[in-house]
Amino acid sequence: MWKYFTENDTKKWIDILPALMKNYNSSYHRSIKMTPEQGSLIENSAEVYKNLFPKISSDLKKRKFNVGDRIRISRKQKDFRKGYLPNFTTEIFIVSEKLKTEPYTYKIKDMDGEEVQGSFYEQEMVKYDNEFYEIEKILKSNKNKMLVKWKGYETPSWINKKDILQNVKHN
Repeated sequence: MWKYFTENDTKKWIDILPALMKNYNSSYHRSIKMTPEQGSLIENSAEVYKNLFPKISSDLKKRKFNVGDRIRISRKQKDFRKGYLPNFTTEIFIVSEKLKTEPYTYKIKDMDGEEVQGSFYEQEMVKYDNEFYEIEKILKSNKNKMLVKWKGYETPSWINKKDILQNVKHN
């Protein structure tokens, strides 16, 4: 189209619309695995439907994650991101639902039980098996409890002092 506009010093696309339509409809489309001209024929309608809506696998056991699994999600990548920066969030989420999609997607919720908007692909998630959470700061303390700000989380929480493990670095 741009080649035509340049060669003929015009921007009147209406003049070439029939040729554009013919070219488009006779070109192979990978979504339907044929040309639109072929796809519009009655005898090809079942094949077009099959190509556009493949059967979803009923075998959900091949999935990488199950409901209740604790995971981290991928950070949005920017071009030329520093290699030493973490690729996944510090916040931990819980898989709340396996969606019947292909490729597999999941619904997740945060540790407070609030659903996270959207759904996530397996490759955007990584399983988190660690039982420990990193403390960013201890905000308050009384006899038996501490108000703790967790690394990667917005909301602080009160925990028993006996539940805190001390990390000691040996030189």
